[in-house]
Amino acid sequence: MLQSAVVNYAARMPHEFQRRCRAIQECDSWKATEARQFLLYLGPVLLKDEKMYEHFKLLSTAIRCLCSEELLAVYIDQADSWLEKFVNQYVKYYGNKCVYSVHAHCHIADDARMFGVLDNFSGFPFESEQLKEDGEQVTSGCSANSSPNF
Repeated sequence: MLQSAVVNYAARMPHEFQRRCRAIQECDSWKATEARQFLLYLGPVLLKDEKMYEHFKLLSTAIRCLCSEELLAVYIDQADSWLEKFVNQYVKYYGNKCVYSVHAHCHIADDARMFGVLDNFSGFPFESEQLKEDGEQVTSGCSANSSPNF
């Protein structure tokens, strides 16, 4: 049900979204904009009946606050607390997959304190561009080795 819901909802997203979310079983291959779309827009709606909804909501709400100038000014300390709680409970919901990269979430609020909203220092503007450096294409070469068990 969740598998098809992601694709169905993504197909209805406004054209302002750079790309549509692919199926959840393809999340290992999602671009950052697809993951962001799921985290901020689709996930909070589609995961309501899932066992990890409250845990997911910690991350989604914290990131939402860190993406908005108005919310950042009011909720940065709470967002920091939600991210710490999310990281501390991560293994309970997902096992030991990607624990090191998840730990980085503990530092996102500190980065937002220094640089402002997440869009001020994110790589999203460069995701779909084929950057050229000295005549060669530059790609990240990053991929996830495991996917969450929704």
